[in-house]
Amino acid sequence: MNTFRYAVAGLLAMVMLATCPRALARVNARRTFPSTWATTRVFSDQLTAGGALNAAQIRFAAEHFVGTQKITVGLIHKLRAINPDFIVLHYHLAVWQSGKHVAYIIDGRHWGNDYNLVNQHKNWFLHNAQGHRLMAADGKLLMNIANPRYCRYLQHSLLQQVRAGHDDGVFLDSWSTDAVAYFMSKYPRWCYPAIVHRHKQLGGLTWVQASDIFMRSLTSHLNKQGIYVLPNLGDLVTGWDHTDYAIPNGGMLEDAPGAWSHYGQAQWIWSADHALRLINADKIIMFQSYLGRHGQSDYQKRLYWLGTYLLLRGRYTYITYFADRPFEYYPEFNINLGKPLQTAHRLITELRQGSLFVRHFTRGIVVVNSADHKTFAYTAPSGYRMATVSGGGTIDAAGKATGQVSYVNVRRQLSLPPHSALILVKGRQRGAHPHD
Repeated sequence: MNTFRYAVAGLLAMVMLATCPRALARVNARRTFPSTWATTRVFSDQLTAGGALNAAQIRFAAEHFVGTQKITVGLIHKLRAINPDFIVLHYHLAVWQSGKHVAYIIDGRHWGNDYNLVNQHKNWFLHNAQGHRLMAADGKLLMNIANPRYCRYLQHSLLQQVRAGHDDGVFLDSWSTDAVAYFMSKYPRWCYPAIVHRHKQLGGLTWVQASDIFMRSLTSHLNKQGIYVLPNLGDLVTGWDHTDYAIPNGGMLEDAPGAWSHYGQAQWIWSADHALRLINADKIIMFQSYLGRHGQSDYQKRLYWLGTYLLLRGRYTYITYFADRPFEYYPEFNINLGKPLQTAHRLITELRQGSLFVRHFTRGIVVVNSADHKTFAYTAPSGYRMATVSGGGTIDAAGKATGQVSYVNVRRQLSLPPHSALILVKGRQRGAHPHD
């Protein structure tokens, strides 16, 4: 009965907020995310995956990144001593319980988890027909997000963890329905297509309905405390997923725009359209892609991902990509195109110019060829130069990033191969180093 009342209350809340979709976007936080309307900004996934940072590296991070996640209070204080506006997110799984031996930061200073406490409540977990808990291959367990007592516990514990850690918000990993279906692939009733059916354990709701209610309640509760809620939204490539990803304050688009082209141009357009809906609603969106082990020198791929980001960039749109470890920086992040002169308001095809996608800025132009197999030509206006990049990657012990941007003269007719981007800037500009 409690689950039923919780579900009904959540559905009523959804109806009440339908006429004010940005109501939960207003967070009275101590630090605000800086505007990206006229500037490309980088949000780093984490800083210390390759070991502790020295003073020079800390300074670089504070001066070049908007923020990060998964760091303890000691490092936070060092970063904010240089940049008081440096944003830090607390890392936690969204709809899962970490495995017994999987640690996260529990009080700002120490790593651990709450498995022993949560394990005492059988009905906080979801179960298969044999009564066994639903477990992903990596050991995380799917929770009953329609259980009101579990939801209250999670809200309270997240609030405590964020406050103890001096964090500005919480990053909730693996929230997307697509991710749940993927991790639950061995359970027929909890992977696609059964995941979108009604489930008795969820009080007769579908997973999508329960997930929307869960996230709306959690976002409302934490926003009132000045805490951002930014889940992992996946890559937005799944056509059957009707989760309302506009409920939280935004989130990470993981492996985006990197993965979009793996599915072909039609899927690239589909995913870009869904990203635009969030970006144009002033949601905080963090694009994060992975270059792969030898991807640092794949300059076409890097400029293609940056070009796609520039087509979509709104007021709070951030980017990062990396190869070996997250503490990397690339010189193309410093290319300055200024403010956009045109914006796709609903569909990315609003920026289509023939077979290419083109967006004009006050100081430059970005041109993207997202086609799968065809090369197309673009006629460059006079007075523009083409940005080319070299180097980039891990920040060394001296707190320096390698690489630079060079600006070269171009012929009027330029050729764009499949999955490539052209970035043109007005007039003469000096080569830009990451630390300039």
